[in-house]
Amino acid sequence: MALWNAMETQILSIAQNFPTVKEMWDHLSSSFSAKESLSHAYSVVQAYSRAEQGDSSFTDYFTQFSKLQDELRTMSTHY
Repeated sequence: MALWNAMETQILSIAQNFPTVKEMWDHLSSSFSAKESLSHAYSVVQAYSRAEQGDSSFTDYFTQFSKLQDELRTMSTHY
C-alpha cells in the first residue's frame, strides 16, 4: 500500500495497530494537531512572559499585551 511506504518508520509502527484507515487517520490527525496546538500555546505563553515595552509607545505595548491575553484566553477554552 502506497500509504505505508510514504510513512516514517516511527509513525508506521503506530499506524499499523489500527484495524481501519479511518481509525488510523483519526488517531494520527488528533495526535499531530494536539502537538501543533500545544506548541503554539507554548510560544504564546513565552511571548506573554517576555513582553516588554521597550521603545514602543504605551498604546502599542498595551495593544500587543492585550492581543496576547486574548489569545491565551481563547486557547484556555480548548484545553
